[in-house]
Amino acid sequence: MRLQASLLAGRNLFAEVGAAFLREPPPLSEMRAAWRHFAAVYVVPMFTCRGYICDTLVPRALDLVGPVTEDGGCRWLLCDPVGCHHGVTDLLAARIRAMAADFRLILEATSVLLAAHGSRLEPDSFRRTQEVAAGLRVWNERLDVQTGFLEQVPRIHEGLTACRHRDVLVVPFMIGAGAHGTVDVPVSLGLDPADPRLAAASARGHAGPFAVGSKVIHLARAFGNEPEVADLVLDLLTDFRRRFSA
Repeated sequence: MRLQASLLAGRNLFAEVGAAFLREPPPLSEMRAAWRHFAAVYVVPMFTCRGYICDTLVPRALDLVGPVTEDGGCRWLLCDPVGCHHGVTDLLAARIRAMAADFRLILEATSVLLAAHGSRLEPDSFRRTQEVAAGLRVWNERLDVQTGFLEQVPRIHEGLTACRHRDVLVVPFMIGAGAHGTVDVPVSLGLDPADPRLAAASARGHAGPFAVGSKVIHLARAFGNEPEVADLVLDLLTDFRRRFSA
């Protein structure tokens, strides 16, 4: 998330761009007082889907009453989560295409595994991941696309087993490269998180190949670390202004 804030700040379109968090500093709950001197503040939840966090915890932390909250001379404008943008599928398709070219793979003879967080308590992550998977199948009707989750079935290792081809492009449909992306996903795939080759995913966009049993894994960086996500954020702001005349 800090990467996207830095990329947006570098475009010099806004007086200030910041990143705040629910469970680490700087806390989201302090931003209402810190930024109320601005005429308008856009809040873009950096999550892959809607759900309890986006619909309840984020508004609660900022004391927001809906998409538009008036606070004296400041308007707080709560946008949709970035992972709900219609351009997500195209962005991931571009990463998949780049991986196939770099590793000299034929897409129709390669599987794609979308690795997501999931939740046993609410269906939003599962539903959104399946929507993106369906979009990738429309993008390439001959592409084998499977899904796997950290916290619900099918688990990531089960999704890997379901892949029909030897070569598997694993694309984490997650926002950041925190513990889930750098530790939990590799472990679920049978990889060693300490393998220095995995670090290539951050700069190069993907890492591999890694032989695991009968599969050869090629691992992409997390969706949220793609530089083009900044463009999705800007488009969300444009869409918000269109819908709410902000």
